Amino acid sequence: MQRNREKKGLSTIIASVFMIAIIVIGLSTITSGLSFQSQLGQVVTERTSAETEQSRERIELGDVRISAGKLNATLVNTGVLPVKLVRLWVTNTTDINGWHKQYDNLNETINPGGSLTNFGQGLSLVTMTSSSYELKVITERGSGISFKTISGSTADLNLVLTVIPPSIVVGNNATVILYVINDQNDAQSVHNINPTMNTPETLNCGGANQPSCPTVTQKGSNPLPVETLTTGGMAAFKWVYHIGGSSSAAGATVRFTATLGGNSVSDELTVTQITIGQTNFASQSGTVTIEYETLQWTQKVAPSPYVSCPDWNNGWRIPPTGGQNPWTFFSINMTNHDQDNDIIIDNRSVFYLYDIKNGVAKPFFVVKVTEPISDCSSPVQAYTVDATATPVPPDAIILPDAEPDYATPVTMYFAVKTEGQGSSNDIQSTPTGTYAGSFIIFGKLGSVMYGQNIPFMGIEVTT
Repeated sequence: MQRNREKKGLSTIIASVFMIAIIVIGLSTITSGLSFQSQLGQVVTERTSAETEQSRERIELGDVRISAGKLNATLVNTGVLPVKLVRLWVTNTTDINGWHKQYDNLNETINPGGSLTNFGQGLSLVTMTSSSYELKVITERGSGISFKTISGSTADLNLVLTVIPPSIVVGNNATVILYVINDQNDAQSVHNINPTMNTPETLNCGGANQPSCPTVTQKGSNPLPVETLTTGGMAAFKWVYHIGGSSSAAGATVRFTATLGGNSVSDELTVTQITIGQTNFASQSGTVTIEYETLQWTQKVAPSPYVSCPDWNNGWRIPPTGGQNPWTFFSINMTNHDQDNDIIIDNRSVFYLYDIKNGVAKPFFVVKVTEPISDCSSPVQAYTVDATATPVPPDAIILPDAEPDYATPVTMYFAVKTEGQGSSNDIQSTPTGTYAGSFIIFGKLGSVMYGQNIPFMGIEVTT
């Protein structure tokens, strides 16, 4: 009986020990679980905070180019947090093997609203204008910005070619302009833009019943390459060509073709000749019109301050005089079509001739003749009237306003090479040549300062 009690007491003790052990293990498990849960919550909180901060980082590319074998980029922090740049990845996409390079420990910080210029200049990275690159910059928080720069020799850029003028007289220069537009969606910059102009082609000429072929000669050097063209940017390249040959080349075509990378673009000009036809100047010119058929000229070798009417001639071809650099007078009728206001002619008004073969400019400024053209010995006077003067000078040339059913033409004379001059020593000469001309009229229309360029005409001084 005593032994049974002892065994029962021992069993109770052992059971109590096991119960205590189970309780301790349970409490330990609960404590560990609570600790793990607390740590997990802290990790989630920190991860959420980091992701939130990362999402608030904003880096944009301001500019990227290759300068002297080095990457040169501008990075802008448009977010609300400072960003620290820690890594750069570079891939050369031109090489067939496409090498990769990684640059760690950049240690560059950009404050909100700030920018980092000349990024890449301090790295050992060597970049070539003949290659294309993909780049990615990584921040300390794990965000980043990717950008791409490509070579102009491989870029698929938008090309526009235009020839000015589209039709031209033999002996003149044509300007060819190539516009290169960076409309790439996946490349932030294109470098080494260096287009070439192919040898111009002459078309529709040289065969039976065809015009003769003009000569096409480049004037000056080729345009210089453009180092970098950023997204949305445009660059212009210019070539100048002299169109030579004989007037029998009229009707021929010259085709110009520019090439950049794998793209090419062409434009053409047509060789033409000066022709004189009937023109409705009243509807095409403006307030002041000219009567082309009244254009007259007189020309002599010996300078004289007089206009001698028997020597006045009509037509656009001026024959040789037998002397060098003869002086020339021009006269023409001009009409003011304004219904309400006179036009006071200013002494800056000029008949401007441009030698389309030799490039010589000849201004013939307005002069004043004291008597009508029927007086065969009318002396030329200097015309010095400033149309802005008040009151109107008494010797002003005035184009009267148009009456309801009639506009009165006025004969105007152009002769001297300097505005406001009228002496025999200042009378303009006209060397042999073919000229394109236009009247540039300055004056005062009522109370308004008035200027007008009246359409061109052709004048030829023969040999």
